[in-house]
Amino acid sequence: MFATFANSIEFISHLSTDVLLIIFLIGIISIVSLYVGKDKILSFIFSLFIGETFMEVFPYEFGQSQSAPFSFGLVIIFALISTYILRRFIRAEFSYKKTRKYLQALLLGIVTTILLLGVGLVDLYSFSPTIAQWFTGKLLFWSLLTPFVLLFLFLKK
Repeated sequence: MFATFANSIEFISHLSTDVLLIIFLIGIISIVSLYVGKDKILSFIFSLFIGETFMEVFPYEFGQSQSAPFSFGLVIIFALISTYILRRFIRAEFSYKKTRKYLQALLLGIVTTILLLGVGLVDLYSFSPTIAQWFTGKLLFWSLLTPFVLLFLFLKK
């Protein structure tokens, strides 16, 4: 038993900070989704797309150039406002089966983390080039399409 624990500690110590941060985000968002409910986290996921769209279309000038924290903050503000509106239209609950419930919460955590990285979290923290390439440039479309595909394939009533 101790050998397995030591191997686990060695494996975790060799992971990069980027991977640990992403795993931490997935875990926290999964726990939050279990706490607030499936309908609220789904409305937040769709609101992230709306917030990103508003950021692309909305003309703003506040005297400063677009800094990463400012842009990400505006996306989150737009997302929270649209979450409040979308909550009234989305009705969904977790399954009564515990295994399915936790798997859905984990999937919602993965989807939300992918979206947060895609809408600007990558700019706030200097991720490794391997991770950052998925959320900038040519691969941004595919990384923003992935959450829709995951939701469509795995989250059914």
